[in-house]
Amino acid sequence: MALVLVQIVLVIRGYRMNNFWIVVDTVRIPDALKQLKTVTELDTVLPLYAGSDFDYLIDQSPLLINLGSNESVLDKWRTLPLFDSSSVVITLNKNTDAYELLNHLQNLLSVSIDQTAFLFRFYVNSIWEQVASELNEQDIHTILGPASGLYWVDGSQQIHSFHQQSTSDKENAETPYRLTSSIFKQWV
Repeated sequence: MALVLVQIVLVIRGYRMNNFWIVVDTVRIPDALKQLKTVTELDTVLPLYAGSDFDYLIDQSPLLINLGSNESVLDKWRTLPLFDSSSVVITLNKNTDAYELLNHLQNLLSVSIDQTAFLFRFYVNSIWEQVASELNEQDIHTILGPASGLYWVDGSQQIHSFHQQSTSDKENAETPYRLTSSIFKQWV
């Protein structure tokens, strides 16, 4: 009985062993780091464009920032000025390497829709307000990659999200990523 109870507790804790990572547009919110430091301790800060095809724009790079594992950070994030239009939060298992997430998000910047290349500014909330309800499972899997969920805030400061149960195998991810939901085909 005690062994079963320990296993159940470990499963529950494992479920909650996520870190919240924010991707924030620092052109739109130049003082993003300063604002975020008022609501939580920042563990890791990585420029999204570093080492990518957009490295030459490093001064304008969005930042990928580890906000820690406390879910209360979501309520604090949604009330920060301008964050409702220029950031998303991603949940990532604590055991997943931050650079795996960084590499995935860098690959997500340039996607293919109907064989046409697009700059995909996935960290802009308005995109998700338009497309989230129309995403097919394949695109959710492609967009999230090693992450389990993506959160954004609407203009009324309400948090929305989509999730996947199992994360994708980075070994089999073909780049450029292809998005196939019919909503994206309207962009072509």
